[in-house]
Amino acid sequence: MTALTLLAVTAETDAVAASAALERSDAHIAVARGLAALALPTAKGGFWRTRKAIGKALVETQAALEAAHAVAPLLPAAPGADLADFGALQGFLAANASMLSEGLSEYGDLEQHQLLIKAPVKAMLQRLSRYPAWGAARAAASDGDRAGAGRILQEASEAERARLAARYALDLAPAAVDLARLPEGDDETILNVVALTGRGGDAALEAALEGFDAEWEGALAIRMIGPAPASSFASIAFDRPDPAAVSAAEQTLGVRASEGVDAVRAAYRAAVKRAHPDVAGAASAALTRTLGEAQTLLRRVAEARQALVSAGASADAPPILAVLRREGDAAKSDADQPIAGAA
Repeated sequence: MTALTLLAVTAETDAVAASAALERSDAHIAVARGLAALALPTAKGGFWRTRKAIGKALVETQAALEAAHAVAPLLPAAPGADLADFGALQGFLAANASMLSEGLSEYGDLEQHQLLIKAPVKAMLQRLSRYPAWGAARAAASDGDRAGAGRILQEASEAERARLAARYALDLAPAAVDLARLPEGDDETILNVVALTGRGGDAALEAALEGFDAEWEGALAIRMIGPAPASSFASIAFDRPDPAAVSAAEQTLGVRASEGVDAVRAAYRAAVKRAHPDVAGAASAALTRTLGEAQTLLRRVAEARQALVSAGASADAPPILAVLRREGDAAKSDADQPIAGAA
């Protein structure tokens, strides 16, 4: 039994081309309901893997994804999308095909580019020499207050970087479907951003960057990384339902997920009648919401279990539900912030 790590989902018709682009003889392809899941054997070593080995694996995985995305639409998986074996992969794909199809349709043909814009200290000081703060700093230095002069220039530099970051982000917005801010990282960075575009969107981004650099007479340090799959904006994450939550939902509806989707739906329809305002009164809205949440969870669990069984897995295998992790979700780093003005 080989544990697998999900890389991405693509259309079944693109599976062969995408898999070939990975250039990995150990790649696995699971097919279900018009979709194909691309996976690789899970790296061994777990917690004890060295940082260098983990970094190398991440770089290799990213390069493989970029190569596959160049020939086919892809919905990438978030790191850590590990499955017990091929049967679990097949079952996961079948159970979550509807959600995965929607995500692939929305994001599969989009690509992301990381843009890093820096102004070296010397270039920033030259720019500040045209501002009133420069004169104030010189006056402070002339009075022997070098620390004060340094503070004035530091504050002026921070204000200028913030002003330029806001302006550059707005100027980039027309060339992007969406933008997400990343941490600046150092005192020279003006803007560190990931831009989401359609295929071939790098040309418009490059034109905007060239315009920024022209303002500085070529003094900016600019780096653009991409294109890559839109993993900063949408990626497949796993939701392994808490057994306690499933048990509570089963008690709410009076049915077990193992009885199947039809039984869950029938139990929900019967329970909703008890939530009618004429019966439940003021508690109707809250009860209806609770019943709806219970029905959604049990239906997805029932579908996942049925798909696992159909794929040859044990009926007792824990179901895994797909979650489309989008830009700005709580699952992402708080550092990734949507930019006002992005289309």
